[in-house]
Amino acid sequence: MKTSIATYPLGVYTLFMHGIHKDNKKIITRLKRIIGQLQGVEKMIKDDTYCIDIITQTSAIKSAVSALEDEMLESHLSHCLQAP
Repeated sequence: MKTSIATYPLGVYTLFMHGIHKDNKKIITRLKRIIGQLQGVEKMIKDDTYCIDIITQTSAIKSAVSALEDEMLESHLSHCLQAP
């Protein structure tokens, strides 16, 4: 894992930039689930599925992406940002 150091103006914070190293496996699992959901919606569109059913699935995908984003942000805040 590559590490680089950057300093904000006025030296307020020092950032240690890492990849996501907390719960990588959990994040990858979430991402694969989202990919599966997207593939399911693609199939639904190809099969001419009822619009409301597709919208229900896209809503679930948006929620899943939001949860993934929250998890990544939490990881970033707890492991990558450190006050000097």
